[in-house]
Amino acid sequence: MKIYWSGESKNIIGNKLKELRKKAKLTQKALAEKLQLEGVEFSSLTILRIEQGTRFVPDYELLAIANFFKITADELLTSNNNESSEHIISKTQEANKRVAEQMGIYKEDDAQTLDVDVHSEKS
Repeated sequence: MKIYWSGESKNIIGNKLKELRKKAKLTQKALAEKLQLEGVEFSSLTILRIEQGTRFVPDYELLAIANFFKITADELLTSNNNESSEHIISKTQEANKRVAEQMGIYKEDDAQTLDVDVHSEKS
């Protein structure tokens, strides 16, 4: 399992989603209903948790949100303060490495992502 988590938030699209939703003058419930019509299971609580950063966002949900707002996934992943997605991923990898080192289970592959087997036990 590859983990991209900075330890601060479980996703990096929450603020951008909230900005886009408010710009479209949609409530969380209205956005959830519109995304359901696109074939993805969302509720107002799902939207709230994404915006608050308390919920991970699977790739298919990320694409559904990007498609709904007619933007690219990269635009959705790029934060409002103009940090590039590469910079955000780099910060996340550093945090993941620190956590995995503390757990005693980590290895870095060629792509510099962190592979952590969440089911392995520390020897």
